[in-house]
Amino acid sequence: MSNLVYLVSSLPMLTFGQTPPMSLESFLCEAKEQLSVSDYDALCKLDLKNPDETVGENLLQFRELLKQLKTDILEVRNAKSNQRTAVLQTLAKTVFDQNPLEREISIMKWQWEQLTNIDFGESFSFTVVLVYKLKLQLLHRFNSFNTENGLNTLESIVKPPKKMEEE
Repeated sequence: MSNLVYLVSSLPMLTFGQTPPMSLESFLCEAKEQLSVSDYDALCKLDLKNPDETVGENLLQFRELLKQLKTDILEVRNAKSNQRTAVLQTLAKTVFDQNPLEREISIMKWQWEQLTNIDFGESFSFTVVLVYKLKLQLLHRFNSFNTENGLNTLESIVKPPKKMEEE
């Protein structure tokens, strides 16, 4: 328990939208020194990209919320293709009225808020460490958005190089 207290109290505070104060690798190195082998393995498996691997009783709720989020995204796509109004379970319809970048940021902010609700009132539990990793992943993803790179990617899709068109 004292190692968990040390780990949690040594982690820098996270705020949505900030530059990540540490890399995921640094975080995992710190965690490896302080956690049991089984807890560390569980922490390593945890990933926002694969919510089915989400561990911890408190995070089961978050996994279900992520599934509902994916269902909402699929519903919006289906509604658009069938020219009908989407019926959403999780997110406000206004999120899907935004441009793609704003929509993605709104979804990430919603995820952040859900994670904050999960570890609210917890101080030095393994759940706090799990939530910290997911929030750190969100910050790294948020900070990976780059207007110039995004425009270059879009242009490469919309206007592929001549060689690719000729093949």
